Amino acid sequence: MTTIPLDQLTYRNLVAFYYVASRGSLREAAKCLEQPHREIAMMIRQLEDQHCTKLVIFNDSSAAITPEGQRLLEAIDPCLLGLAAALDVATKGSVLPDGSIVWKHANEA
Repeated sequence: MTTIPLDQLTYRNLVAFYYVASRGSLREAAKCLEQPHREIAMMIRQLEDQHCTKLVIFNDSSAAITPEGQRLLEAIDPCLLGLAAALDVATKGSVLPDGSIVWKHANEA
């Protein structure tokens, strides 16, 4: 098994994959991440190239997760939610049920 260091690019690609996989749509992921859908698709391709496996199959209006993609989603879901919760504690923000973070400035009540 090859271990690939988790750099900023890999993290961004994993987050993009998470949103595509959990929303089932490239367009919905792009809205959530406030990025162009082409950028999100490129991040997914980079992640697939980095790991030499197909994770998502895109069609006209949806994204289907491959078995490898499903395993990755199951592995990163608790990790990303844990990071969101840790950031929540550190910033006194709040984590929404979908895992997104509402940021509050430290001076806000």
